[in-house]
Amino acid sequence: MDKTKLTYKVARKIYDSYRFLVADFKIKNLKKVTNTKKKIVFISQMSNLWINVDDLYNQLSNDDQFETYVLMIPEFDYSKKEFDIQTMNTKIYDFHKNHNHQNTIKAFDQGKWFDLKNINPDYVFYERPYSSYLPMEYKISTVSKYTKTCYLPYGYEMMNYIFDTSLNVDFFRYLHIFFADSYVTESFNKKRAPLSHRLGLRKTILTGHPIFNAFNKAQSEDNLFWDNDDQHFKIIWAPRWTIDTQLGGSNFLTYKDNIVDYVEKDKKRSLVFRPHPLTFKNFISLGLITSDEVDEYLSKFQNNEQLYYDQTSEYFTTFWHSDVFVGDISSIIPCYFLTGKPIIYCHTDAVDDNDIMKKIFSVSYNAYSFEDVEKILLDLQNGIDPLKEKRLKLKDELFEDKYVKYVTQNIIKVLKDN
Repeated sequence: MDKTKLTYKVARKIYDSYRFLVADFKIKNLKKVTNTKKKIVFISQMSNLWINVDDLYNQLSNDDQFETYVLMIPEFDYSKKEFDIQTMNTKIYDFHKNHNHQNTIKAFDQGKWFDLKNINPDYVFYERPYSSYLPMEYKISTVSKYTKTCYLPYGYEMMNYIFDTSLNVDFFRYLHIFFADSYVTESFNKKRAPLSHRLGLRKTILTGHPIFNAFNKAQSEDNLFWDNDDQHFKIIWAPRWTIDTQLGGSNFLTYKDNIVDYVEKDKKRSLVFRPHPLTFKNFISLGLITSDEVDEYLSKFQNNEQLYYDQTSEYFTTFWHSDVFVGDISSIIPCYFLTGKPIIYCHTDAVDDNDIMKKIFSVSYNAYSFEDVEKILLDLQNGIDPLKEKRLKLKDELFEDKYVKYVTQNIIKVLKDN
């Protein structure tokens, strides 16, 4: 059985490289009749993920060497056999219209899907590596036959044990260029597809994550919840959405009442509660909490000067204005780490196997119970922060300027030189 699996894997790698070779030949022939401008298409389906490519889109749009397009795809369960236009979520249309983005294309219009081949793109950027969210016309297996496909992670990859999902092979086998967010994902992708990388048919390039550049720019902006008042100790609590330790695990159900009680004990404390958007929906579906219990819990955050429930898509300014981050494992932790402020990492039974994650948590405060969280918060509120110097030193070592401030330029250089 093991020999059969190994034979299949080797055969699959050879086949993938052969398919890329054929596709590369076809794409080059198609491009012989195009103009000198490179056409870039951004697939956009979820407005809260546009921040990842916003700076890249703007810079490419203002560059004479490129022509940019946005393919707006409605949200829908495309795995269903019967397509029902009435159930499509078309909020993405309004999002791009409100932001005055140019060359926007409605993927579904007048009863049919737009044929992307009509604009003969040079590169197509995917928003997420999950083909199940896309109709057949725009799945990467279809698009990679006539153009170069690109992807940069929609969230900073912090957990190796979910790479099978977040960097899944069914998507990546059709991907031409992977803009890696860290040396961890760069190494991972190169190792699993060595042949096509050596042949130059597939590229993995460490550029850093574009979210970092956008995050740094927000440092001086105003915040919805907090001003620069130093009279309050400002806490962010960001629990994860699932108790499944294979996906990170969550302390929400355990800590939800304790952290509210803790904050309300001292008028000088303030809390912004920012759960993952899927948290309540998931826990309700699993029967771990009811809708009424959710409403009762969130009612504590209404008209309360100490408690805020954050449902906004923008969290950058909240991070910069806060004093401490309390949370489970999350892709937003590296952004908070860039502030240089303390992190209280709430452990679950998940395995901490990512090299960057382990380094960050080695200079963070680790909590295994709410009693730990409370003690650490008390110390920090009183100015006791023994890990500060180590934390700032590691920040400078892990996140060099070229992978933070110049991510967009790194990506554009690849597109020009490729």
